[in-house]
Order: sequence, then C-alpha cells, then structure tokens
Amino acid sequence: MSVINKMLKDLEQRQQPHDLSNVSRVQIVEDKDNRWKQMSVILLSLLIAFVAIAGGYWWYSNQQPKSEVEPKTELSLAQAPAKTQLTSAKKINHPDKTSEIAVAEQAVDTNQAPKSEAGQLEKQTVQPQPQSEAKSTTPVEVAAQAKALQPKAQQLKVKPETVAKPAKQEQKPVLQIKEVKLTPKQLAAKFYKQALQAQEDGELNSAIDLFSKVLEFSPAQHQAREKLAALLYGKQSYAEAMQVLSDGISKYPQHSMFSLLLAKVQYQVKQPLEALYSLEKIPNNSELATQKWVQIGRIAQQQKQYSRAVEAYNQLIHIEPEQSRWWLGLAFNLDSQAQYAEASNAYKQALLSSNLSPASENYVQQRLQQLAAHSLASKEDGSAQ
Repeated sequence: MSVINKMLKDLEQRQQPHDLSNVSRVQIVEDKDNRWKQMSVILLSLLIAFVAIAGGYWWYSNQQPKSEVEPKTELSLAQAPAKTQLTSAKKINHPDKTSEIAVAEQAVDTNQAPKSEAGQLEKQTVQPQPQSEAKSTTPVEVAAQAKALQPKAQQLKVKPETVAKPAKQEQKPVLQIKEVKLTPKQLAAKFYKQALQAQEDGELNSAIDLFSKVLEFSPAQHQAREKLAALLYGKQSYAEAMQVLSDGISKYPQHSMFSLLLAKVQYQVKQPLEALYSLEKIPNNSELATQKWVQIGRIAQQQKQYSRAVEAYNQLIHIEPEQSRWWLGLAFNLDSQAQYAEASNAYKQALLSSNLSPASENYVQQRLQQLAAHSLASKEDGSAQ
C-alpha cells in the first residue's frame, strides 16, 4: 500500500488539483455526521436482503441434487480472488481514472456491502491522516476494497445448473375392463344358472324373477317355464301360473308338459272341464300319455263321466296290463254304468294281480260276492217269468 500511496503523491504533484479532491473531502466530512443514521438503515436493508437471499438459496439448493450444486459453488469461490486481483491491477495501471470512479462507486458499495465490510470501510475513512494522503489514498483504497469484496456478494447469485429431468418411468400395463355384450341366449343361460342357485338357497321370489328374465331372452327355454310355473303354483299364484303355461302352449303346442301342468293347475282351481280339455291336447303316443290317461280317468270319474273314465282305464291297461289299479278303476266305472258282467270280469283281473292293497282286495271280494248274488237273482227272476 505504501508503494501505491507514493505513486499517487507523485501523480498529484504533477497534476494540478481539481475539484474532485475537494468533493471527496467534503463528502467524507458530511458522511461522518450522517453515517450512523445511514448505516442503521443500510445494515437493516442488507440484513433483510441477506436473509431473503439466503433463504431462497437454501430452498432452491434443497430442490437440486447436492452433487450438481456444490462443484459450481466451489468454482465461483476459486475464481473470485482472481477477479479481484485483476480489478485492482487495472486500477493501478490507470491512476488518472481512479479518483473519478471511487466517488461513484463509494455510494453504490455502501448499499451492497455486508455489515462487516461497511464497518471496515468506516474505520478506514475516519482515521486521521496527513492532508496530502487524504486527497489520494482514501478513494483508491475504498474503491479497491469494495471491488475486492464484491465476489462474496456474487456468490449468493450463483445459479446452479438445471437438473436433468429424470427419465420417464416405463408405463406399467394397466388392467382394462371392457364390457362384453352377451347374446340373448348367453344372458338366458346366465339368469337360468342364477335362478337355480336362488331356488336351491330357498330364495323363491328371487328365483321367480330370474326365471322370468330367462323367458324374456329365450322363450324357448322350456325348463325355465316349467320351473317358473311350479314356483308360482307353490305360492298359490294360480292365475300367473296358468298364464305362463298358456303362453307356452300357444307358442310351443308340441311341448306336452305345458298342457299336463296346466290341467293340474286348472283342476286345483276347480276347473275340471278345462283340465280335461287341456289333457286331450296331449297326443296318445306321447311319453306323457300314461299321466294323461291317469288324470283323465280320475277327473272323469269324479265328474261321473263314466264312459270317458272307462276309455281312460282301457288305455292304461293297454299300456301297463299288469297294474291291478287300472283293472280296479275299469271295474268301478263299469259297475257304475250297471255293466255288471264286464265289471265282474275286471274285478277278477284285479285280484289276479299281487299288487292290490289289503283294503282294495277286501272291497273287490265283497263286490264280487254282491255281483254274483245279483246275477243269481236276475236269473231266478228271468226263469220265473
């Protein structure tokens, strides 16, 4: 510093004094009076700015990987001293401009330097010196030191390199559920399975609804119609059961089970004649022919349509001649029509079968005795005449 002061003295002796030196003296004297007020404002501003910048820098550095921020900061710190040396060297090589620059930069640096640096500048300016030294050394030293301290403030402005975006993660396969439209036949099969399960679980109302849906999608599902009619019959919903069966007969007359079931429902609701009519729709060669004639024989006998009952039992005997109950039914209806000889023969055929119950067998024997007595009386009456 002594070398610099000597050089400045020589330059000052060579050059005439100018107004700038007086300006620096006046400025230093005036700064003494107002320095404490200004310093308090400046220090407070610097403190707030420093906290805000430090907080922002801390937050921003946390967002970046440490490995990318730290090398950049170290590089700026390493380059800072070099910049300060270059700045001071330029000022020494151009002494004629330092006095002009020092006055302008002194006002700027007082607003930017940190608290500790401002204190150092104040000490350097207030120290008493000879008048010749005050004219030259003070502006140069203040400007040089302020310039040397600027890299420290610039360290806060370091912009870390942007972090490369992480590579896109491979998209994992996503399960996509697509609605598959089922055909009416598939829907009918689905509802039929559900209806059977509901029936097995005792949920009869649910089973009825599901069987109805089956018929909506597949009216030809005969088993669903039969089960639906049976469930309605069990709930004593006879009208609904008859409607379901009647629809089946009108659409599929060849399906004899609908007629048989309808006759049972009609007989239950005291419609025997309608039941006989439904039974007559079943063909004689149908596999349901036996059940058809059984129902006709029973209903006709109850309705005292003996000739129709006789026809039914003759059909049954033709199908199953070894069944004694068919012979017994034929004998009873013949006996009811006063056809005693044919009735007697039918009773005897019933006794020849071994599958009569004891009560039926006693009745047949008693009735044969009665018929024999009646036949003997008739012969005697005829011989007497």
